[in-house]
Amino acid sequence: MTQKPNPEAFPPGFFFIQSQRVPTLTVDVNDGSMSADSNILLWNKKDVDNVNQLWAYEDGFIVNKKSGLVLDIKGGEVKAGKSIIQYARKGVLARNQEWRFLDGFICPISDERLCIDIESNNPSSGSNIVLASRNRQRPSQLWTLVEHNPPQLANYHRMLLPLTPEAKGSKRSRNWTFSSGRLASTSIQR
Repeated sequence: MTQKPNPEAFPPGFFFIQSQRVPTLTVDVNDGSMSADSNILLWNKKDVDNVNQLWAYEDGFIVNKKSGLVLDIKGGEVKAGKSIIQYARKGVLARNQEWRFLDGFICPISDERLCIDIESNNPSSGSNIVLASRNRQRPSQLWTLVEHNPPQLANYHRMLLPLTPEAKGSKRSRNWTFSSGRLASTSIQR
């Protein structure tokens, strides 16, 4: 019997799929590829340039932010040992692309006895993600979904541009402009 998706278990918006065994490692698309059939693997979580590590849950599909492609089981056969890849979303017959999040496991909706796992139980940067028989005794199969909370745009400039004495209240301030790919400032007398 095919189960229904469980969107309530996934965070809204984009999230990281983080290993519970090694929390600094997260599910990533190999080389940040935009191509279908690209391997899904484990990589060190990045604070910037991380769109290939960000995922969203849409109607049973887990969608990569950078490529727009979805998690898929290579070859379409839902069985242990198969690699996890990204692939174009199928309109029908998508049983190898639809997922549930159950108590830390990410399982294909079509067979919840299986789940994604770190290949060879080897949690290191570059390890492939594969489908395996679900086993609570294997911490390499357990995941945490971590909401992506990017810096608020209103505060983002403070991280990039330190306040200068002029900007802290004197009659002199700076005017920032962006032109020809460069950020420039000019001092303005008020």
